[in-house]
Amino acid sequence: MGNLFADIEPTLLPRTLALIGREHGQSEFYTALISMVPDLMSCIDTRGMMKALLMKDEARAKDLAVQMAELTRQQTALSAKIVQLSSKLTIRESGDRRHSTKEEVGTEESMAASGKKRRKKT
Repeated sequence: MGNLFADIEPTLLPRTLALIGREHGQSEFYTALISMVPDLMSCIDTRGMMKALLMKDEARAKDLAVQMAELTRQQTALSAKIVQLSSKLTIRESGDRRHSTKEEVGTEESMAASGKKRRKKT
């Protein structure tokens, strides 16, 4: 750095600038910083920083795409379940008990059969 801070070790520079700001006020602090901006910017690897940000944003976009795919899958499953439940409700409300009666009879028969099996085992 070709300015007044060229001889200061980089690890001590933040403390030096803080000391300038405390002792001489903010105007001196900013005056010191303004003269250093070109030299400081030349030390920063902006290309590397931009590449790192790009990689981070791309990874975030991939994560969001995976989350969106999972949410779409869940939404499709819920929509199918809603359609199924709506059709069952429509059948019940229409008074057509034949479909539900078959379900109930099947359930009763399976319960009776399992009860018989239990009785035979004892």
